[in-house]
Amino acid sequence: MKGRQVIATEKSWEFDELLRFLRDRWDESVSVLPKEFDSRPIIGRYIVLPGTPKFCIMVYPNKKGVVLITYPTDDEHKVGLADTASGLFRPNVGGALRSRAREKERAGPAEDVLLMYTEYVRGLLE
Repeated sequence: MKGRQVIATEKSWEFDELLRFLRDRWDESVSVLPKEFDSRPIIGRYIVLPGTPKFCIMVYPNKKGVVLITYPTDDEHKVGLADTASGLFRPNVGGALRSRAREKERAGPAEDVLLMYTEYVRGLLE
């Protein structure tokens, strides 16, 4: 399914435990450290990673393992998240993407970043 990846794990993760685990092992040459998305408590607790100007990557635990999704950014986070991207994923969030249509960005560059983060997080969890 586009826009959503599930990493199956034998361990059942609690949100704070997963956030701490990822932050402790994260290589900042890949991207900035994962942080909690807490500006909209009504949608739940997510770990957020920079993606593209119009989409970020959100991570959360569920009963099947760890889920990564593309999530639309709002004006408050749009440029800030994309501009913090560095290292491995930086080529996917360049200024040229700012003019792309939202759906093209979601299906193209945002999906590419989602898949790269999925493989990276899978490696950390193994």
